[in-house]
Amino acid sequence: MRAARPPERSRHDKVVSLRTWVLRDLYAGTGSVASVYFDLRAGGDQVFTRWHAVVEDLSRQGAGRGLVGVLRAGVLGTVPGRGVLVMFATDCRILLGVVMPEASAPERARYGLPHLLPLLAWLQGRPAHVVALLDRTGGAIVVHPGGAAADRGAEQVVEVVVPLQRQRPSLLSITAGGPRLGEGSCQASAGRTALLLAALDEERRQGGLAVVGAGGTLDALARGRVRTLLLSDDVADTGGAAPARMAWYGPAPADHALEPEPLSGLGAGWPRRGRLVDVATRAALGCGAEVHVLPTDATREVVPEGIAALCRDPAPPRWPSST
Repeated sequence: MRAARPPERSRHDKVVSLRTWVLRDLYAGTGSVASVYFDLRAGGDQVFTRWHAVVEDLSRQGAGRGLVGVLRAGVLGTVPGRGVLVMFATDCRILLGVVMPEASAPERARYGLPHLLPLLAWLQGRPAHVVALLDRTGGAIVVHPGGAAADRGAEQVVEVVVPLQRQRPSLLSITAGGPRLGEGSCQASAGRTALLLAALDEERRQGGLAVVGAGGTLDALARGRVRTLLLSDDVADTGGAAPARMAWYGPAPADHALEPEPLSGLGAGWPRRGRLVDVATRAALGCGAEVHVLPTDATREVVPEGIAALCRDPAPPRWPSST
């Protein structure tokens, strides 16, 4: 899976141009995928010490030598660098590699379902937007994601910006002078989190389009009802002592449950056990839902289990069983 790489774009523009279909393609196969998050900023002998820790972790989870070799070439060929490198790979090739500048994701190594949550959280702080920089002599337009940056005259800026504003006003930011592009995107992400939690609380109180907790959310995902999945990272992945939350899954994105029994008829090799956050993320991307990552320590009152959803339509009625 290789996307086109226009030469005029910077590495940052390529990263921000990630599309949902690119991430969804990571689930195309039925085999396990290695997910590695590696900090590029620490160099010297620490690199090899940290890399050996990654290798040991992957080996404990069942990854083979061929897969480790593929990842080793990618990681050690990138350090030293800026930010965090995330790589997704199978035994024979790298499926996706992304450098996340200024990211603070902790180092992780997973083998099973792709572990997308830290990458999604980083992308979440860089929402799609258009920046138009204007001064007396002209201006520049930068479209994120999937756009290009170019110097334009003032009239050309207007020709490009006005249609964009009419189509999607929320994507547009116009400034005079030259501030850092994308400034304020983190605040926008925090604001969206607050709005989603407020909507979840309101819908929950009214008994409408909200589900809270692992059981109800997985059921809504299986039915294709979810519009926005809300997830927080495992406490186990952020330094806590609690064990990781687990679930069971089958070959299709809608095949999942908290216990293996409901999935017992899926055939040889199924179901498999995986982390709840990874199972839910796969299901959400598979049904076209948005995944919004919640801060772990700030949402327990509204989302006590760290998983919830806003749905497209109400839950179907439950008819009493006839006995």
